[in-house]
Amino acid sequence: MANPFFKLFIASHVGLYRMTKGKLGGTMGTNEILLLTTTGRKSGKVRTTPVVFFRDKATFIVVASNGGAANHPAWYHNLVADRKASITVKGEEIQVKASEATGKERARLWKTITDKADQFAQYQTKTEREIPVMVLKR
Repeated sequence: MANPFFKLFIASHVGLYRMTKGKLGGTMGTNEILLLTTTGRKSGKVRTTPVVFFRDKATFIVVASNGGAANHPAWYHNLVADRKASITVKGEEIQVKASEATGKERARLWKTITDKADQFAQYQTKTEREIPVMVLKR
């Protein structure tokens, strides 16, 4: 069960982001934030989570780091179960299909990500799992 304070923080972040079209809650340091909306694989409920993202040409890249925790974040499992999702970027809602980057594509994207946001390399050192890199395409 998620920490009630954390759930309140996420709900507040999502609300501020939506109200201001990303002017508040749209960045974390120098990184941009999007709202990722998935369908819960067990509950069937719609779930929205603020996630740091990167752009790669016309695609959006998100990292299932979970802060370097031992487990993948719930949104990752939801995307694996149902590849269809929506993202909100600065007030624009976009329907996307998710796929997990593997092999050379993952290596290329991981380098781009860690060059721009070295905390992800630090997260990788905290966990034994390979942190998934998810590609979101329109």
